[in-house]
Amino acid sequence: MAYSIVVLDDEPLILEGLTRRVDWTAMNCEVVGSASNGTVGKELLEQLRPDLVISDIKMPGLSGMELAELNYKHGYASKFIILTAYSDFAFAQKAIRYQVEDYILKPIDFQKLKEAVQKAISGIQEMERREQKVQKLEEGMKNTQELVTASLLFNIARYSSDSVDWEQEFLKNYMMFRQGVFLFVKLYNRNKEKEAGSLGNIQNEIVKRFLDQGTMILRGSADDKLIFLCQIETKVDTETARKRIVDLADRIMREIGAEEKMICTGVVSGVYRTKEELNDRYQEGIERLKESFFAVRSGVLVEMLPTEEPVEVALDGLLHHLKHGNLREMNEEYLALCKALRGAKDADYAAHVQKELHHQAAKVASGAGMVHKPAMEQRYLAANYDQLSRMLGSYLNAICQYIGSGQNLIGKVKLLVEECYGDSQFGLSAAADRLGVNNSYLSRLFKKETDENFVDYLVDVRIGKAEYLLKTTKLKNSEISAMVGFEDERYFGKVFKKKCGVTPRQYRESIT
Repeated sequence: MAYSIVVLDDEPLILEGLTRRVDWTAMNCEVVGSASNGTVGKELLEQLRPDLVISDIKMPGLSGMELAELNYKHGYASKFIILTAYSDFAFAQKAIRYQVEDYILKPIDFQKLKEAVQKAISGIQEMERREQKVQKLEEGMKNTQELVTASLLFNIARYSSDSVDWEQEFLKNYMMFRQGVFLFVKLYNRNKEKEAGSLGNIQNEIVKRFLDQGTMILRGSADDKLIFLCQIETKVDTETARKRIVDLADRIMREIGAEEKMICTGVVSGVYRTKEELNDRYQEGIERLKESFFAVRSGVLVEMLPTEEPVEVALDGLLHHLKHGNLREMNEEYLALCKALRGAKDADYAAHVQKELHHQAAKVASGAGMVHKPAMEQRYLAANYDQLSRMLGSYLNAICQYIGSGQNLIGKVKLLVEECYGDSQFGLSAAADRLGVNNSYLSRLFKKETDENFVDYLVDVRIGKAEYLLKTTKLKNSEISAMVGFEDERYFGKVFKKKCGVTPRQYRESIT
């Protein structure tokens, strides 16, 4: 079956070119509708529900971006491609918010259009493959009464589909999961090299720990998140029963997070009491789970944090200071950026901005002629917002310090300190070995050039990083001390007080 396409453009020549000049058949596609204004285009989307829409951004009636927004909200089409004469970061931000697959600049390069369409079709095919896998899995789960129930409940929850008579009778008579809650689990900062941290193993462990506590639980999907259905007995007050599950899940999330050295966050939905409420509770939980990207530690997200107004951030000021090696000003801009993104709590948008900033920073590093180019750490799977922010912050600091200090040996030492301060074994000897020089020579040169001992400089950097983490996170002192290169928390506290005049706890209290 060919993939259906709707083409929208108010310029007749372009519209004709898109419908006739492109060999759609070769790509297994068919143009099922076209229009020269957005209002008619909206009607086509509602009627035809095409696989792909290719739309001009400026049209009478509704613009291409307005149609993309409507498509994002209502899901008329699987994929959306915009034709535009604009190429700037602000446009890209808006496009990513409405999940636009791609945008093609005018005048149209038909080869690029073909590549964009093929990419979109590949995405649709991948979605179809996933749906087929889910369907096969659900069919295979119908061998026992419990697995049949899981399949039916999760299908109703996901798709809000009307069940047939025999399904209704089955659910009516099967009391165990007549009412319950969904548990959604998201894993962040998993070490790539730890096989024990695989999703399947963690899913099994969660089920085991719930069953050990006498709580019946059904497992759902295990793609980028884990989904479970927890039983609530009909004879128990629902809110009391839900709180018990929240407390149990919170304890299990914290235990697994500590054992696997990652952040394991969960969301417990409201209680469903009827089949019709299944989909509502499921969708609420899925939406709430997006907040987990901003979680700072393992556990269940209990309170919904207030979301600030959507932000449109600009990177110009930050990049200006980065290019000129203005470390303090660059860090101030970056701290403000991180605060704005956290306040908005739009996970997709925050990740997009971080990716764009990383890309622009890499260009700055290349333009500065850096011999030793820093790189973002790749030790984690699905890093959360704080981890990504810290890694990106270290990356920006390394570039800024290099540009500010030049390519001399001391500049390289400072760059190395910025990269390795979190390693408790890093010191003068390690730095000298990495740079291929003698310990004594490096120590004397550093003192001569900076009027500061290397060890004192390293301690100052570590304490400065600790101050930043105390300001911007809720991490424990023991966690912060380890992250900035101190093995002993008590020694970290002594050094911090000596440098700052107060203990880490007093410092945090003074800024809150």
